[in-house]
Amino acid sequence: MDHVKSNKDGYSSIMLAASRGHKKAVRALLNYCSPTDQKFKLKRKNGFMGLIMASQNGHSNIVKMLLDEKYSDIQHYYAEIALILAAANGHRHIINYIVRLKNLNHELSTNKLNNLLKGRHLIYFYVGLGGYMYFGYFYGNVDTMAIRMAICKGFDEIVLLLADHFDIDKGSILSLVVQFNNYSLAKKLIEREADINFLDYDGMTPLMHACTHGYLPIVKLLLEHNVEVDESIPGSFVKQGSVITCKKPGYTALMLACEKGYFDIIEKLLPYSNINAKSSKGMRPLACFSRCSKKTTHPEQCKKILFMLLENGAEIPGQVEKQRCVIS
Repeated sequence: MDHVKSNKDGYSSIMLAASRGHKKAVRALLNYCSPTDQKFKLKRKNGFMGLIMASQNGHSNIVKMLLDEKYSDIQHYYAEIALILAAANGHRHIINYIVRLKNLNHELSTNKLNNLLKGRHLIYFYVGLGGYMYFGYFYGNVDTMAIRMAICKGFDEIVLLLADHFDIDKGSILSLVVQFNNYSLAKKLIEREADINFLDYDGMTPLMHACTHGYLPIVKLLLEHNVEVDESIPGSFVKQGSVITCKKPGYTALMLACEKGYFDIIEKLLPYSNINAKSSKGMRPLACFSRCSKKTTHPEQCKKILFMLLENGAEIPGQVEKQRCVIS
């Protein structure tokens, strides 16, 4: 029997058995293989193995068997990728098992994973996940990648499970959750003492993201927990040894809301904001509002915003800005 041969799609007999949950068949094939053949026969060109496919399809019995000590030499290399796939597909029972393994050292295996997920392997990996390319980039280790996948798919319980298990700043998780407009999960993270003023890799806080996207309920939630409203985006800052350059230095949450023309959010922010704060380029909230694309599509609403800003003390320091703030 040729154990090495794959079908036209590149799947070996072990991979097919693992993906369909046939535990006895996987064990028989593994026991029949010689040690020199096992690595080759479990691999596919895109880096997946039987463990990966079993994790993706929710076959916990296969996962537990393949993570047994007997097969650890060929499987632990991919255990953390299995964790990501289980998180992306909502298989909590598999996640519970993987994160509790005593012999799964995340710090050591992360280096292996980073070497694996380079170039072509990285592309294949995300194509295998169904093309989830929303984030475009991944900072940090495999644990944060698993959490990002769970957030993307809306698996709140898995996000909280991983957040509680791993040593990850809950403020960074909150920032991502806000971008997906997940109010209930944001509330739970805040109750777990997540940093509501956390600066992400764009130099933005959760409040800034909520204002940018127009998520009024989340804005109210953050205000109820005394978020720092006048926090401004830095010009640049150092994070994990890298210098991050921000696109809108000096912008506050109010400026971002004005730029988008979100009347209700501006109304909520005004009592807490410095209405005449300046960005690094000298932009004030009123000048930011002049960039609002709704001036032509929603003129009446924009007039209300303009009058509301002026009534609350917005200054027009120069003729140039005055002309920019006129609504035709």
